[in-house]
Amino acid sequence: MSIDFDRKLAFVANGKSGFVIIDITDPSLPSFLSNFNAFDEGYWCGIQNLVITSNGKYACAAYACSGLGIIDITDPFCRTFITL
Repeated sequence: MSIDFDRKLAFVANGKSGFVIIDITDPSLPSFLSNFNAFDEGYWCGIQNLVITSNGKYACAAYACSGLGIIDITDPFCRTFITL
């Protein structure tokens, strides 16, 4: 899990389902915003770990079988796969 404190978002690795983005503006009532599904991008293996860059623009995802993936998360509702 990685947290973007500026935008109050939590990014949680979710195995074969990719990762989910959770709004933590109110920590007592977190709410689901969106997800990034690894299968939708053609990768059958899951995300094992996830780190957000310090500028909050990219998620660096460790895929179980294919290495490091970089996803543009500037817009949490419209994530863009950059590279693997």
